[in-house]
Amino acid sequence: MTKKLDDQDKQDAIKIILTAFNTTGNWAAYDVASTLHGLVSADVKGSSNNGGRDLHIETVILPPTYEGISTKVAELHADDNWDFLIHVSPGHGSSNESRIPKGAERMGYDELDAGGQFAPMINPLRGTRGLEGKGRKWHTTVDVDGLVRHLTQTRGHQALSSCDNPGLGGTGFAYASSLKASSKNGDGVRPVLCFLSPGTDNVEPSGSASQTKEILLDICDWLASNTSKGKSQ
Repeated sequence: MTKKLDDQDKQDAIKIILTAFNTTGNWAAYDVASTLHGLVSADVKGSSNNGGRDLHIETVILPPTYEGISTKVAELHADDNWDFLIHVSPGHGSSNESRIPKGAERMGYDELDAGGQFAPMINPLRGTRGLEGKGRKWHTTVDVDGLVRHLTQTRGHQALSSCDNPGLGGTGFAYASSLKASSKNGDGVRPVLCFLSPGTDNVEPSGSASQTKEILLDICDWLASNTSKGKSQ
C-alpha cells in the first residue's frame, strides 16, 4: 500500500534505490524510466514482516557510457543513505519472462557504449575487456532462489525465474560494478540486486509496466523482511 511520508518518516524508512537507463545511447530500449515512474519517490506502507517500517523508493537514471556508469555507481556506494540497490532493465532476448540474475560477469564487456568506447580495464594480452578480479563472476548476497520462490509461490507472479547473469551490455556492467563496489567497500550487508523486466530491446509487452511495478514492490518488501539489513534496523 502506497502512502505519503513526511520528511521525518522518510529518514526512518528503509530506502531503496532503483537504477535504469533512459532511451538514449547504444543501449536504447523501451523507456524503463517511464515504466518506473510510478515508483519514483514512492512511499510504501511497511508490512508486519519487517516490523511495520515504511519503504521509501527513489529512481536514479544511469548514463549510457561505461565511464558514466562507473562514476555513478561509485557515487551511489559512497552514499550511506540507502539500504538496498536494484538495477532494472529490459530482459534482452527474453520477451515473455522477468528474470533476476544471481551475479554478473567480471570480464567480457566488449560492446561499444554510446560514446563509442569499450569498458575500462582492457587486458590486450588476453583480449578481454571488463572488470578485474579473481574468478568469473561477482555474486549477489541476496538469496535469489528464495526470492523467486516467494514471488511465484506466495505472491503469485507468473513467468519469473532466476538466471546466471544479465548479459554483457550496460546493465551487466552496472550490476558487476555495483557488486564489486559492495564487496570492496565491505558493505555487503547492503544488498545489491538486478531485475530484468519482460521485453526485448525495443518492444515492451502489453501490461508488463504495471506487472513490473508490482513485482518490484514485492521485491522491496521481501528485501526489507528477509535480509540482515532490513531486520537490523
